[in-house]
Amino acid sequence: MDDEPDYLFSPTTVLKRQRGNCFDFSNLLCSLLIGTGFDAYCVSGYAIKEMCLVDETREICPLLKETDQSKKDEEKQVVRRYAVKPVRELKSKFEMSQEAQRVAEKKEQEENWQKELERLADLKIKGTHDVMHGLWVHCWVLVLAGKREVPENFFIDPFTGNSYRTTNEKFLGIESIWNHRNYWVNMQDCKFGCKDMVFDLGDPVRWEYMLLSTENAQLAIPDLYDYLIDEGFDDVRSA
Repeated sequence: MDDEPDYLFSPTTVLKRQRGNCFDFSNLLCSLLIGTGFDAYCVSGYAIKEMCLVDETREICPLLKETDQSKKDEEKQVVRRYAVKPVRELKSKFEMSQEAQRVAEKKEQEENWQKELERLADLKIKGTHDVMHGLWVHCWVLVLAGKREVPENFFIDPFTGNSYRTTNEKFLGIESIWNHRNYWVNMQDCKFGCKDMVFDLGDPVRWEYMLLSTENAQLAIPDLYDYLIDEGFDDVRSA
């Protein structure tokens, strides 16, 4: 997106319409997560162009990634001492060597292709081909650690449902976050993205909240008399 929307649809409306922008989907996803007990927040900020436009042409196919099941299949089976020996298969050593060579060449091609995809993805992340790098407005979901046995903070992209670490380079900055209780404005520097950002919402130096709440004790307004005494008006209490 190029700019924030003027208004947000309710989660019920988004479900009925079955369409919306990243802010609508994030609001819906955040509502569902909060309802199931997660400490979730909507995030308004900036991301790379590919994430904002849901462009996954440079993403590595999940089917090409090694899985734990494939690793288990490659493990050698333990041969028992008194087990019946399998029938010996008669194969040509020349044909076996040719087949092994073809498998090695195919594996090398896949590795080279994967390296090329990673190189192109790195170029996209760095913004070498995007003149608007850092200006693409995006909205996603932040889940804080603590509730529902979540071990660490992480992001969720509302379009793909993929989760990311808060240090991922695809997220370039945060303006504000909110949930059903409050709205926080980010006061931290985002020139290095989100990798150095601290998500301690109780810290008023890093996060300035907008709504008065009993959860924010530091919002208590000081006594007017104490303020005037500190300013030198000693005759206030005698008045």
